[in-house]
Amino acid sequence: LKTYKSIVAARPDMIFIHALRPTDKYLERHFKSNLHAFERHYRPFVKELSQPFETLAKEAGYQAIHAAADREWIFVQKGCKQDYSQDKNIYYEHSTECFSMLGLGSNAQSHIFGRCHYIQNLGEGAFDPGNPIYQGLRFTVRDEMLKHIFTKLRYRSGICPKGFTEKFGRSFTDEFKEAIENGIDAQVAA
Repeated sequence: LKTYKSIVAARPDMIFIHALRPTDKYLERHFKSNLHAFERHYRPFVKELSQPFETLAKEAGYQAIHAAADREWIFVQKGCKQDYSQDKNIYYEHSTECFSMLGLGSNAQSHIFGRCHYIQNLGEGAFDPGNPIYQGLRFTVRDEMLKHIFTKLRYRSGICPKGFTEKFGRSFTDEFKEAIENGIDAQVAA
């Protein structure tokens, strides 16, 4: 709860918390591979945290957009430019929006807009304190622009130059003039 309070105080746009998901090895070692036994064991601890999670978030100006009492919680700052209330399972890599996000829990990922991105690596030895469990990388505003473009293309939703300028404060045609000209030249040659 102390860590959660620090996270709320950092004021990310979104806080997305997943409950613990044990590895097969952990289940085998401590619960004879019985997932239901593990869930019965941990559920009281998670339920005890549910109310403080929601209360602290509300006091800090967040709204809960999803809460499954024993699985996950998603909180978004009130007044956030993007309305996430309809998207209960937003993940950064699928979004074309510009935002910062802090993820906690197994397989979590976090992102600070225009600065960095990291994910939790839960492979073999995930609970060994000597093993690094986070993989991070620098993520510049230019990287954000490219991610936005490729995500739009992947979902075939097109790129709106006006929307691009609103998001990034820079002109799409100015930023990618050479690429646009090369693309037009390639189409003409075809």
